[in-house]
Amino acid sequence: MSGDLATKRTRLDFEIALSFFALAGYPVVGVVIINHVAAAHGRTAQIGVGFAIFASFFIFLKYWYRWIDHFQMRRRAYIRDMYRGIYQVKVLPVSKWTWLKENIKTGDYGWEMEAAQKDDLIYLHGLNDQWRVVWIGGFRREDLEYVGLKPVSEYDWREFDYDGPRPTSIYSRVESKAKTPCPFPVNMDGRAIVRFQYPV
Repeated sequence: MSGDLATKRTRLDFEIALSFFALAGYPVVGVVIINHVAAAHGRTAQIGVGFAIFASFFIFLKYWYRWIDHFQMRRRAYIRDMYRGIYQVKVLPVSKWTWLKENIKTGDYGWEMEAAQKDDLIYLHGLNDQWRVVWIGGFRREDLEYVGLKPVSEYDWREFDYDGPRPTSIYSRVESKAKTPCPFPVNMDGRAIVRFQYPV
């Protein structure tokens, strides 16, 4: 990982930790303020301040979700820059973090993804023609054949054009089809699919 990408990753990790600390800290700080007001000004003031803090929490949530959306957009940009390869499977994965291993076959195309843990493996997910995840696995480098760079990032599925309603989450169940299908999909014949989700 280059120094610039490592710095971006460190900053992103810090920001997501800070955002959840803020979310967890709001009610704690709120309770402290309410108790302090009760001790200093009595029950009526406590109720009024408590109501104001409760109402303000929804405003706080609005901006917190905007913060998270901004973070997720930057995270996807980081992943696009960091994980850019497409591989073909020669040997089945060895990682314990493999998901739906029964769906993986030699010859499948896999799109490079963020590692599930820090090791020397290359993590891939197989995608169907509509960009939904068919399997996830961690492979030894020698068990893969490098195909080339991704012609388009699977993490941009939110911005793709669809012939119907656009999916809104990774768990969306929609009948719409992406107008730009996955160029290196997994052949779906004979796959024991449990469920689909979009790359995160």
